Amino acid sequence: MAMTFDPHSQTVTAYLNGRATPCVHIDPVIRSVYGDAAPREANPFPFTWPIYSPRCFILKFNGYNYAESGVYEHWLEVNLEERRITFGRTPARVQSGTKYRVTINLFRDARQVLPRPISVPVDPGTSFPLPDEFNWRWGDELEATLYELKTDADDGGQPVGTPVRRALLSGAPFTFGRALGLGGIHLDKGTQVWIDGVAVFNRVLSPSELEMIAFTR
Repeated sequence: MAMTFDPHSQTVTAYLNGRATPCVHIDPVIRSVYGDAAPREANPFPFTWPIYSPRCFILKFNGYNYAESGVYEHWLEVNLEERRITFGRTPARVQSGTKYRVTINLFRDARQVLPRPISVPVDPGTSFPLPDEFNWRWGDELEATLYELKTDADDGGQPVGTPVRRALLSGAPFTFGRALGLGGIHLDKGTQVWIDGVAVFNRVLSPSELEMIAFTR
């Protein structure tokens, strides 16, 4: 099995034994969250997020209710290379007009590095720089918290979900091992899928190249 990402069309395509078969997915969680009336196209699959890097990644918040807020997702795009963080949500516009605030903190060996957490009021598209004192190192942990503000004068707010903490680790995010519990049973009794051959290429491979390197057991 192989997959490619085309940066021009922003799509991911999966290949089985060198062949990409068009299909749709009917993930019940996705259909419930987004209220889909029909299955979504899954191969190829649109992927508009930035490609993961240890220095550029997405943090997503939990704890919101679409039926009450009209929001599917809240997230932060963290770019440590440009030292900038951008807030986004889907959809960008909702009728509630709720205001939000984000706090950012940095920990090293379980101790807070910053003199005080970074606190910024945000709307979709709000982008803010990391201050000079945000001197991160590999192994540090970045913590982000999203707050819902009841009024414009509210400087506290109610946390949305739980804080998101991410260790800043160098290296590529290889997946190598096995996925357990896919059968919906306890982890030690469910289906097991082995992932024991991983390769990364610096370009999109052609269908003939994918078919050439395909193998089965």
